[in-house]
Amino acid sequence: MQYFINISNNNTLHPYYQDAYHDLHKKYGIKTILFYDKNKEKDITNGFHADDTIETYPYTSHDDLIQQILSIPYKDIYYINTFDEKLILITNHIKQLCWFSITDHYQAFRDKDLQRNILQKHSPQYTIKHHTIGDHESPVLSYPFIIKPTSGIQSAWVALIQNEQEYNEYRWRYHKLTENLSKRNIEETKHIIEEYIDGDMYTINYFVNATWVFTTTPLVKVHNVYDIEIEDFANYVRVAWKIIESDIDEKELNILIQDHIDAFGIRNTFIHHELKKTSTWSLKTIELNGRIGWYKIEMMRDVYNYNMLTMPMGAWCNRHTPLSHATFVFYPSYEWVLEGFDISKEELLKNLPSTQSLRLHKKKIGQSVWLTKQWYTSLWTLILNNQNLKQFQQDYQIIKDNYTDLLVVIPHTST
Repeated sequence: MQYFINISNNNTLHPYYQDAYHDLHKKYGIKTILFYDKNKEKDITNGFHADDTIETYPYTSHDDLIQQILSIPYKDIYYINTFDEKLILITNHIKQLCWFSITDHYQAFRDKDLQRNILQKHSPQYTIKHHTIGDHESPVLSYPFIIKPTSGIQSAWVALIQNEQEYNEYRWRYHKLTENLSKRNIEETKHIIEEYIDGDMYTINYFVNATWVFTTTPLVKVHNVYDIEIEDFANYVRVAWKIIESDIDEKELNILIQDHIDAFGIRNTFIHHELKKTSTWSLKTIELNGRIGWYKIEMMRDVYNYNMLTMPMGAWCNRHTPLSHATFVFYPSYEWVLEGFDISKEELLKNLPSTQSLRLHKKKIGQSVWLTKQWYTSLWTLILNNQNLKQFQQDYQIIKDNYTDLLVVIPHTST
């Protein structure tokens, strides 16, 4: 029996993760063991019935976690994984203890300043101008620029700064939320300042094995609020369909991936790679993360009928799909209090021919809400799938025309 070990985050038992675990067991006989932090998370076994596919175990400290995993014969371990960016460092440490070869510079997955410096030295053609500033230092790059914490998580506190006023407001709000930052394991006040480059945003996930051979998933295009002309509640839309694969030359993309594998000495890990194709057609790396992008498992399953957890064994993903797909993730652009959701708009969006799912985060009703960069989470997500491109585009437009009316919000009053 082999084991897929996952060190838990809050989404570990989401249905599409469970589907991937069950598929691993059904097709390959690989059982999943989930370890979750008993001190920080609710008991993930609530409402969950363990079976022959999945076992769950709590841990009370990293030392406890290490001892539990080391009790499993390392030859029986298929892969050690985490979906949580905060757990990447301890996960790589445990891999090494279990005799897995690991990425030479895995610390760069958490330290964005280190990541930028390695790229600048090894692959200047793929990186962008940047510098790091401390708490009381001023940016050197001219406006507009991108600012982000050196150890940020996902897109939290990543912002496009247009002028000095926006920069001063950003720093003020950042310090105001020190308590929230501490909860996310961000203690320092250093930031990376990056030049803003125009162009189209893409993500690609790949797995690099112990001998530096990589397996990739198809490209995904990311439309931000400016691309889709939504400037109120939408944060981004991820789109996957057959013509996107032709946006970037496959040979050129593979050269970029191999270059980054060499630069960081990447081995035995998933990579979530964000990049831009600029207006001059050059490729620039925005960021690398040593894990699966959280939404990718569901998207690859729905669009390509592919289980990403099979990537460590080199399973190939079919690039051809008849579907046009979009995943919308919505946030408010200002700080509000969520009073509820408009029922008529909910019914409209839920019943679109292309709608696969509409998830409203109703537990947020009565709470303060805002953008992810301010440490808030999304309020609703909507997934479109359709083989009929014309119908897909019509439904896409209906969402653009109606999304702002779905949320019922009132101004936030500071106390």
